[in-house]
Amino acid sequence: MHDLHAGTGEEGGIFVQVPVAGWVELTAPSREAHLERIASFLDTLSATGMGLEAREEIRIVVNEITSNAMEWGNGGDASRHVRISYALFEDELVLKVEDEGEGFDPSLVPDPSGSPVRVVRDRLEAGKRIGGFGLHVVRKLMDRVVHSERGNVVLLSRSLSRGSNRDFAQGDGARADAEA
Repeated sequence: MHDLHAGTGEEGGIFVQVPVAGWVELTAPSREAHLERIASFLDTLSATGMGLEAREEIRIVVNEITSNAMEWGNGGDASRHVRISYALFEDELVLKVEDEGEGFDPSLVPDPSGSPVRVVRDRLEAGKRIGGFGLHVVRKLMDRVVHSERGNVVLLSRSLSRGSNRDFAQGDGARADAEA
C-alpha cells in the first residue's frame, strides 16, 4: 500500500492511498473546503479515459455524493471522514464513497422530477435547505448507483464509452447515446 499526504495544516489534509493495484483512495475530513481538491484530483485521474463533457459530469457526481456524505452522513462533523475510492478500468470508471454516519434509506428520497416545487416546499417545511435534486442527477449521470444496506456507502459506475449525458433532462431521462 502506498500512502501520500496531500495537505497539511490545522484543518487536516487529504490522504491518498493506493490500497490495491488499480485503485486510488482519498480520505478527507468532512470539510467543504476539500470538495474542490477531491474533484480536481479525480478529474486529473480520469482525463485519459473520458471526453471533457463526461469528465464534467463525473465532477458533478463526485461533488454531489461527497457533499452528501459530509453534510448528511457525517453531519458536518469535521472529526469524521469521507473515503472516496476510485478505479479506472479498460471501459469503466468505478467510484465508492463512504462516510462514518448512520446511513439512510435511499428509497425514501423522493424523485423530484415530477414536482420540483413540491420537493423544495416539503424540504423547507421540514427545516432543510433548498435541494433534494442531487441524488436524482447522480442516478441519471451514472450507469449504476448502489447503496450499502446500512446506507453509508455508495458504489457508482459508468462506462467510458458512454459519452456525455447532455439530454438526460429531456423526456423520461433516456440517455442520448443509449439510443444510438
